Amino acid sequence: MMEKAHALVNVRDINLLCQHYKTYAQIEGQARRRKITRARRRKGVLEVRTAARCEWVQPVAWIEWIHDLGVTIRYMARSLTVPAWLARASESERGPSSCPHA
Repeated sequence: MMEKAHALVNVRDINLLCQHYKTYAQIEGQARRRKITRARRRKGVLEVRTAARCEWVQPVAWIEWIHDLGVTIRYMARSLTVPAWLARASESERGPSSCPHA
């Protein structure tokens, strides 16, 4: 019998996962999942940067990656947390970010 495991995951953890695993996100209103390179939360909405177009898209339904043991791990977007200090930092206005692939 396989037991379900629960962990507290935040946006910073997702960004680390994007660096080490093939990470995918299901964008609401689209039929297929997209490979992502980064995640962020702006005004309470989870956004992801797609690998193909280097653009930020939202809203995200879930994020998944395949663990080293071959197990697919999926997190619903509403389950992802953000630390209070990071939430305050992300609410401040920042200049436009440039795409590293351009």
